[in-house]
Amino acid sequence: MPDLRIRQISLVHEPSKVVYFLWHSKSWSAPHMVSGFKHTRYYKRGNFKSEPMQEHEVEFKYRERSATFNHTKDFIDKIDYGTKHIHPSSRFLKIAVAPLYLSIDNRYFSYNDAGRLISDSRSGYPISFLDGIAYIHVVGRFVVKYYFNGVITICYDINNCLEKPHINDIDIKILNVAMLRQYLDRTIMQYIFQFYSNISFRGPILINIIIDNAQNILLGQTNLQDIPEDKILKDYIYQQDIYEFSEIFPMNDVLMNLNDVISRLLLRLTYGLGGYNFTKF
Repeated sequence: MPDLRIRQISLVHEPSKVVYFLWHSKSWSAPHMVSGFKHTRYYKRGNFKSEPMQEHEVEFKYRERSATFNHTKDFIDKIDYGTKHIHPSSRFLKIAVAPLYLSIDNRYFSYNDAGRLISDSRSGYPISFLDGIAYIHVVGRFVVKYYFNGVITICYDINNCLEKPHINDIDIKILNVAMLRQYLDRTIMQYIFQFYSNISFRGPILINIIIDNAQNILLGQTNLQDIPEDKILKDYIYQQDIYEFSEIFPMNDVLMNLNDVISRLLLRLTYGLGGYNFTKF
């Protein structure tokens, strides 16, 4: 269930008895087929009981689920990560996290309660925009944007994670994966963790990661001798301007197994930047 709430009410005239109110929100991945009572059917909520759905209603629900998933991808493609608020940098790590099935009508918070989402011990300031609230780091290291519909984006300056090797005749940067893991663990994923905890979201999420200006980035190898002698260095350097990938996670993994989530993202990142070419990794 996406969100289950239980409230216990004591009875004034019957102290030994209580009444339980149970509520759960609409499923993010409806429809659901139910097997039981010697048949298999789809059900919908009625006024006082669950009622079987007609064929056209089931078809509509599947189309609606597909549409909300496509809406998630379309929304991420159009996001402004707020790079103008960061000091000039040649490399950006952009992370967008969204409910996997992003409904057009979803609204998880408002301006009135946005303060609890952006409270932070670091030096920074909030800025409101049409679709949510942004948190700007005071020295321009990163920008966090919280959208009313449950999307959070983080744009991070990763220049500190890039090292220049001692090679004079080639322009490359080495990605320090260990340092990037620290940023993910201590800062980036903490914002994501706190945001979804505060809005009580429990559905599956899509994490989309982009490295801007990824050309000439080498996997995080501090020792270039790991490259076999019969190989050419440029074969191990990422050649495209943008590197992008997406992963899907259950929210419970983010809330309870954050280290596993970070490890999975780093594997996708490093292998995508050429890590599969190395004999030592």
